[in-house]
Amino acid sequence: MKKQGCRGAHCMFRTAVLFSILVLMLSGCLSGRRTAPVLLHEQLPADYVSEVALPEAKATYAYGQYRLLAAAGRWDDALQALRRAVALDPQSRYLQMGLAKAYMHTGQQEQAVDVLQQMLGSSPDDSAGHELLGDLLLYQKKYSQAVTEYNKAAAADKPPSAELRLKLAQALARQGDFAVAIAIVQALVAETPGDFASRLTLARFYRDAEQIPQAVDEYRVLLDMKPGQMPLIIELGMVLEQGERYAEAIALYRSAVDQDPRSIMLRDRLARILVIKERYDEALEALVALDELHPDQPQILGRIGLLQLEMDLWPDAELSFRKVIRLQPEHTRSYYYLGLALSGRGLWQEALEALGKVDSGDDVYLETITQRTYLLQKYDEPQRAIELLEETLDEGLRDPVLYYYLALALDSLGQTTAAAQRLSEGLEHHPGNISLRYQYGVILEKRGEQDDAKRQMETILETAPNHADALNYLAYLKAERGVDLLQALDLAQRALAVKETAYILDTLGWVYFKLGRYDEGRESLERALSLQPGDVVILEHLAELYRALTLWPLAAEMYRQILAVDPAAEGIGEKLDALPNGEI
Repeated sequence: MKKQGCRGAHCMFRTAVLFSILVLMLSGCLSGRRTAPVLLHEQLPADYVSEVALPEAKATYAYGQYRLLAAAGRWDDALQALRRAVALDPQSRYLQMGLAKAYMHTGQQEQAVDVLQQMLGSSPDDSAGHELLGDLLLYQKKYSQAVTEYNKAAAADKPPSAELRLKLAQALARQGDFAVAIAIVQALVAETPGDFASRLTLARFYRDAEQIPQAVDEYRVLLDMKPGQMPLIIELGMVLEQGERYAEAIALYRSAVDQDPRSIMLRDRLARILVIKERYDEALEALVALDELHPDQPQILGRIGLLQLEMDLWPDAELSFRKVIRLQPEHTRSYYYLGLALSGRGLWQEALEALGKVDSGDDVYLETITQRTYLLQKYDEPQRAIELLEETLDEGLRDPVLYYYLALALDSLGQTTAAAQRLSEGLEHHPGNISLRYQYGVILEKRGEQDDAKRQMETILETAPNHADALNYLAYLKAERGVDLLQALDLAQRALAVKETAYILDTLGWVYFKLGRYDEGRESLERALSLQPGDVVILEHLAELYRALTLWPLAAEMYRQILAVDPAAEGIGEKLDALPNGEI
């Protein structure tokens, strides 16, 4: 690298020394008792030039001001002094680098970039400048530009330092070039196998590239280098979880818990995996042990309570969340979980009271409203459910689920007109919501507006061609009308391919019946009845099919089952009486 001229950092240092000596001489003269003789102008050499007046000296003085002001935390004044220093000595890379770092320190990233780019424009081979610019771009998440700067720094500083190569690898990894990044760090590890930082970086690159076996191997080497280091154990455990190597992760965490039984994170990770493996009793045991070591910790009690909810341990969950509320009464989310526990116990009034304490700003507020609605509907309070949902909508919360449940509540009271209006309003706010549109179609069907209902289902299929319920609806509608039966068959078969349910099998069987394909219809309808015994619609369809097959006793049995469920079923008694006696 070429040496700088007199105007570089070396010249600044020499000028600073001369300036300091001059200041000391002047202060010494002023503080003494004797007055020094004054040199007359004509006594100075003819070629004398005062170096104190040189720009470099003034730049040094301004830089000194910057250091003092920065140390005092006066960054606005400090930056002004440093900019003045750069203006006085614009060729000093030292000052320009300092200004860039000062901008970075004060969060003025773009100004720092400008300073560095200007400096590198006149000094393109400045390795430190390219490296610093790369650091800044990496921080700004401009990874490809950071890679470019790090490569320039490496080209200007051969061989590049291990630190620079690691930075380059980091930038490459951030932009997804894991293969190149890993190759760089592998070379570093090969050069210095005992370097912990390089190996840790390599392990993390393997992890992020989802090369789980290699990552696990590297983490195990790191643990051999630093046995028992908990952050490494946690990282290795999470990698094992990522690779779904749960048995190894459980063994690792159990061993680590033996070393550090008070670690909240270790027991929490262990409990999480045990829950994933549905080993709930062991997970609860791990968390209860942690609670005994760290009593009255809301985080731990909350985890215990959630697991107890998962295990349907309602009284225990209630107790856990009451403890959490006692410790953190301001965290209203816990009232939501308390409400779930009370609901599980069948204490629905107490559950409603607890749920009502959840703050509207809490992120479980919507779930709280739907849970309250569910309880009110379940315990035959549909009008209260309607009032709750209306109030919530009036508050400005216009989530589609609110319109959905409101329509269900209104429909349960026979208020289909109001239900249709609310669903239409919901679709104005959420035109792409399929659940709202499907329910709207169902309500229109109940109101006898079949053509409008049909249009809603067709609209759904335009964006969700495999929506099983919409396919099933259209298939059944065509079967009932006796039109486009082959198209109805295709729709029903497509619906069944998505999900096999009793009502879709019933539709398919009914389409076969309408087509006169009785054997296929019988197979589908009997399968539907096995999935949903006692369903009067399926029973009636089977009765009609058995009649078509002249299987009178079977048809009679279907009619009798319908009457057992609904003795007043319209027309069923007459159909039963009209059957011939005996089997033909």
